[in-house]
Amino acid sequence: MKIKKIQISSFSLYVILMMCIATLVIVWSAHTRINEHSGYHEDASHITTQKTANEVEHYIKEKKRLVHLFAERKSADLWRTLTNPDDDKTYNTLLLELKDHFPNIFTFTVTNETGKANRIDFDHLMGQKCINDLQHFIKTGTQNIRIHPSDIYHFDIITDFTHNNKKGVLFVSFSTNMISNSLRHAEIPGHQLILTLPLENDLIEITSEGARNIWIRDDYRLSASESQRILSSADVNNTDWQVIDLHLENLFSDHKQLILIQSNLVIAILAISAFLFMVLNHREIRRRQKAEHVKDEFLSIVSHELRTPLTSIRGAITLIINGATGELNSKTKSVLSIADNNTHRLTSLVNDLLDVQKIESGQMKYKRKLIRPVSFVENAVDSIHSSYFPAPWKININNTLNKELIFADSVRMEQVVANLISNAIKYGSKKDNIDINLSRKNESVIISVTDYGSGISEESKDKIFEKFTQTKMTDNRHESGSGLGLYIAKTIIEYHGGKITYLSTTGKGTTFYIQLPIISIKKR
Repeated sequence: MKIKKIQISSFSLYVILMMCIATLVIVWSAHTRINEHSGYHEDASHITTQKTANEVEHYIKEKKRLVHLFAERKSADLWRTLTNPDDDKTYNTLLLELKDHFPNIFTFTVTNETGKANRIDFDHLMGQKCINDLQHFIKTGTQNIRIHPSDIYHFDIITDFTHNNKKGVLFVSFSTNMISNSLRHAEIPGHQLILTLPLENDLIEITSEGARNIWIRDDYRLSASESQRILSSADVNNTDWQVIDLHLENLFSDHKQLILIQSNLVIAILAISAFLFMVLNHREIRRRQKAEHVKDEFLSIVSHELRTPLTSIRGAITLIINGATGELNSKTKSVLSIADNNTHRLTSLVNDLLDVQKIESGQMKYKRKLIRPVSFVENAVDSIHSSYFPAPWKININNTLNKELIFADSVRMEQVVANLISNAIKYGSKKDNIDINLSRKNESVIISVTDYGSGISEESKDKIFEKFTQTKMTDNRHESGSGLGLYIAKTIIEYHGGKITYLSTTGKGTTFYIQLPIISIKKR
């Protein structure tokens, strides 16, 4: 069974990498949003509970002050109803006046300094806890305010007064509506404010909906699950109460679920988009590969089909020029020389196209061995002389190397040097020399080819080693060529671990430098 290798393009790897980064950013963002949501509600809860506790404290303090002022102002009437329990008129008048001052009052009573009340049962509204609080106030002069259960859940304000040097006590009962309203107005969406009594094992006193009896439950103490949902608490000064803030059961879990759904949706959209991009890119790559394959096949067929007849044509032209078919006049020789040069140019173009095809398909083969650089340089000069004979220029070789060796393919090295010499002939001055220098620099061989033409123009310098680049000179002279020579030369030199550079000066010429590593025989 053959296992098909999966090839992933660089674009696909880039998309996958970006997808991973985007996923990490989304996960981090979701985590941050969840933490910010929790932090917001915790901070808001602390502020709300403290503010509400202060409001309740102020409300109770103000009620005590106002009740005490009323008792001092109405001390005579209060003493009269105390000493005359059957005086319903005075009692009802006081009750109406109290209701005018305190809309949320529902009853009151008056006692002497021993705690004896004019009306003990408040029409059955006064329970045992009310009586206990009254006795505690008479003994200590202090009161622990709390909610008293009866037909109407309420809290009491107790204060003393004096009439004709006789002390009495005013006992006023208030409904919990005002405190419930304060809790309801301060309550944050998703939260629940409750007034509890910690001394009674977190007994629920008042909620934002009213007194605890508004809820139908078996136990009015905080449950374990409610205790776990407490975000903050604040004591109400001068009372035994505590304001607590509970978050609703699904406040954080619902928000977390929403964030996760949103994040997963975004990741899914990105993943689908990335997949579509990869599919489209894969199709584009396949289309380009197919086009490249067709192009390579076409170039290969054309190049091979052209090479054979070109070789025959050039051979025939050479034989005719050399007199194989008889003596030729000068005009005929001139025409045949032009044909021979163009045939040579076309052959070079075909060879360059074949080399580019081999390079791009990875089929370029090299037969490397230890060689002396001067050998392939001399061979390149000889091949140039044979192609441009007679020549109006002279090629000078200056070799300062000793016995330095490089590990290279001599044929390919000769091809590189021949290309540089050919360029020097094209773009140099017609009657100037071409200088080739071979020298050593540290552990490298330096081969330079110099012409004395007008130099390379600025617009050509950045792309001179690219494919199909036609070099333009500073004097605007443009020589025809395939534009592949320097690209092939750079590829060959880099394969051998070297590099090729150039230096061009306007009006003085251009020098190309080949740098190749020296191989030590001892090391090998």
